[in-house]
Amino acid sequence: MRILFSALSVILLLAVLAACVESDEADDAADDNDVSVAEAPTATPEPDEPDPTATAEPEPTETAVPEEDDDADAGSSHVIEMQDPDSFVPDELEIAPGDTVTFVNEGNIPHTATLDPDEARDPDNVALPDGAETWDSGSLDPGDEFSITLDVPGEYMYICRPHEALGMIGTITVNGDTAGVDGDVADDVDENGDDDADGVDDYY
Repeated sequence: MRILFSALSVILLLAVLAACVESDEADDAADDNDVSVAEAPTATPEPDEPDPTATAEPEPTETAVPEEDDDADAGSSHVIEMQDPDSFVPDELEIAPGDTVTFVNEGNIPHTATLDPDEARDPDNVALPDGAETWDSGSLDPGDEFSITLDVPGEYMYICRPHEALGMIGTITVNGDTAGVDGDVADDVDENGDDDADGVDDYY
């Protein structure tokens, strides 16, 4: 009986040892699989090679457009001062067609810049080219201005209405093809204004 019990004990012990050995082998196999998965190299994607037959399209470029100068066609500007007692300064001026002349009263009394035979005491003191228009600034008080743009070539002769008799007459010549004038400056104006001095007082 004792011998049978000993034999059963030995068999049981062997069975337990066999089970332990199988469990250890299974664990080692799992570890080997993990290492294999971890050590498996990853594939590196290769960069796309450029197509040698492809032609690069040029990028569009913007063309600079020069800005238009609004003043490019504008003529030059000139100033004629009205000075006491009876002077245009300068009293003779040459300009180009399209230039602008500005009359400025620098005196202490009213003056005018008038190119109109109907407004002159002597129509021969006023002249303008054919096709040009007459003008009259009206009475300009001290500091006032009057501007006129002249396009027609030729000679313009104008007056100061209240001081015409004192010889306050000026000439503007617009260079170019002369179209002729309608009159001549009077030669008989007394520089001292004796011929019609009382006419000055009538204006005021």
